[in-house]
Amino acid sequence: RSPSPDATTIPAQSASCIERTNSRA
Repeated sequence: RSPSPDATTIPAQSASCIERTNSRA
């Protein structure tokens, strides 16, 4: 696994989850 691509993909997905949670609230 490459740490660079993973690190870049993880934050992107996390942001989506956070935005969805904020929208619910």
